[in-house]
Amino acid sequence: MTTAVGFLQSAWQFRPARKAIEILREFGHFQPLIRRVSGYRVPYVSFAEARRAAAQKTVGYETCKPDLYSAFTEALLPGDYQAMFWLQQLFANASNLFDFGGNIGTQFYSYSRYISIPPTLTWKVCDIDPFVQYGIELAGVRSASQLKFTYSISEGDGADIFLASGSLHYLEEIVGAALKRMTQPPPHLIVNRVPLIDQPTTVTLQDIGGTLLPCVLWNRDEFLRSVGDAGYTLRDSWTIAELRCAMPLYPDRSAQQYCGFYFIRKPTS
Repeated sequence: MTTAVGFLQSAWQFRPARKAIEILREFGHFQPLIRRVSGYRVPYVSFAEARRAAAQKTVGYETCKPDLYSAFTEALLPGDYQAMFWLQQLFANASNLFDFGGNIGTQFYSYSRYISIPPTLTWKVCDIDPFVQYGIELAGVRSASQLKFTYSISEGDGADIFLASGSLHYLEEIVGAALKRMTQPPPHLIVNRVPLIDQPTTVTLQDIGGTLLPCVLWNRDEFLRSVGDAGYTLRDSWTIAELRCAMPLYPDRSAQQYCGFYFIRKPTS
């Protein structure tokens, strides 16, 4: 099957083969063949449809094993360094950081190996169980007293820095909508490891350690517009070329790399 997927991805580079694949995708008669070749890595209409498609396997972020993430608390990619660069600049005037979807404190532990996190900075992670409970236990073991945990994104209201690394594509709601609900939106927003595409926004599934997670590949312009409408302006952007979210028969709707952004909140009149 892997050989077949590789062949089809290579064939996409040639116009006649690409046209043939597009025809296969459009006709319902060929959907069983497409599913056989692509498995779960196809576009879905919604999160609900993606979850139904994955029902025969373990599905849902809450079913991931926390120890899977603890293995990555020391792992970084070259594309992460731009996010750390901006965090280091911002720490001098920040007293609290809100880490949305930060698992068990993954970014706190991995970043602290390369940048200096002020001991007076409160680093609050927002996630769900079992990650929050495991994170609290791990913080106690590692004596990470400045690391706090919460279940509610509303606690990001009033933070100095809002960090979201590798988490926003697992939400049905676009990030700008959540920011708009805040009465005191964070002045600094750092988004890292988010897969964006130039095609219409697409829902698909990712396999994370044997667990299938519905995820959104946001249209790039739609994503940036949502943040802009929430009152932010783009200061910097970068790519994480080491990561991709691929659908073998839909390379045109796949994320060939992940993205990172630093936004600043516009002054209010």
